[in-house]
Parts: sequence; C-alpha cells; structure tokens
Amino acid sequence: MSKTLSPALRLGYLVVPRALSLAFRAAKRLADRHTPGLEQEALTDLIARGAYERHVRRVRRRNGERRAALLATLQTRLHDEIRVVGAEAGLHVVVWLTRFSMDQEAMLVAAAQAAGVGVYPITPLYDPLSTSGRPDHPGLVIGYASLDDHGITCGVERLTAALEAVRAQLPS
Repeated sequence: MSKTLSPALRLGYLVVPRALSLAFRAAKRLADRHTPGLEQEALTDLIARGAYERHVRRVRRRNGERRAALLATLQTRLHDEIRVVGAEAGLHVVVWLTRFSMDQEAMLVAAAQAAGVGVYPITPLYDPLSTSGRPDHPGLVIGYASLDDHGITCGVERLTAALEAVRAQLPS
C-alpha cells in the first residue's frame, strides 16, 4: 500500500500459507512493533467505498502518460544513441548509452547529476565478482513518477546536454 498511497503510511500486507502465518507474525513483531491502527481503519474505508481502486486506476493512467512522455522525449532527443529497456511497467526505465563505453560511466553519471538530473548507474546492480553478463555500455536508471511532462522534458534536455559535455571532453 505504501507504493500506491504514500510511504509515510507504512501500510502493507502479505498473503502467506496458513502454515507460515505464525512465523510471519513473529517476524513482524521483531521487525516493527507499531501497527498504525487509525491508518488501517482509513484504508479499510477507502477499500470498502471503492476509492482505493479508483485511486490506483488514476495513478496507473497518469504514470502511463508520464512513461509515454519520457519515452517520446528520449526518442526525440537521443534516438540512435540509446536503447531503453524496462519500459513496459514500473516507475523507472534503464537507458543504455550505446555511444559510450563502460569506463566513461562515472563521468556520465557525475555530469548528469551536476546538471540536476537524478540518474543512477546500472553497474552496482551487477555482481562485482562476476564478469559474465556485464554490459558493454553504461546504463542509467531513470525514474519519472514524481515528474510532470515539463519536468520530464527539462530532465531529458539536461541529460542530453550533460552527455554532449562528456563527449566533448573525450579524445577524438
């Protein structure tokens, strides 16, 4: 529930087999002794009235619009320089920068962040002890859930400028 409403609510649920319910209750007590009763009652009311389902549909539609805006802007600005994956669902995408090499990743991330674009490198998600399956090009995780269309456009323009600045610093 925290992802669809607000992380501050600290509400969630698990559906576990009956045989595991005691173990999960014990784990919950060890991990978190506070159960927000008032918030649970409010959520129960939202679910009973159908307001929660309407909220989820509205958020899903709006996030789909944001995703479409991000993908269109990336395609317009960086069309043949990138490959986007993970765009089918979720609140972020991975943008592979096909014109850069892996040894330029730190420079790219630093330039993007200096330009005010919150991107994260993909390499920390790979096993550092393994070389198999590691990418040939840097990848950036780009989230879009908290941005409107204008913010998405500005962010992609700043990212494009940062990539161009890095490219200008590289030996020819």
